[in-house]
Amino acid sequence: MITYYPTGKLVTVDYDHVKSLIKNPEEYNPIPLKPDLLQFSGFEEKEKNKLKIQLLPFPLLENETGGFRYILFDNKDKYVESVHQLQNLYFALTNEELHIKLDV
Repeated sequence: MITYYPTGKLVTVDYDHVKSLIKNPEEYNPIPLKPDLLQFSGFEEKEKNKLKIQLLPFPLLENETGGFRYILFDNKDKYVESVHQLQNLYFALTNEELHIKLDV
């Protein structure tokens, strides 16, 4: 498993990291979704401010406040702001891992 520190350094997560996360959760932050990170990982801009990956049946629309939104079958906006949230969504829809390149 790989994680990301605020310094941008990639590290392998081990048991000590998990213990630290439990003791000091304020020291860890989610990796924010940004257009360049998504494009570097295989997403393509189909229309202005719409990023889409071929296996997803919906576009990701960039929010003015950061992160992205998408609309599924219920026609309600849903929000995804971190890499982990997008990976969870992708896995739920495809039953496959989504690998995001962090070394942009």
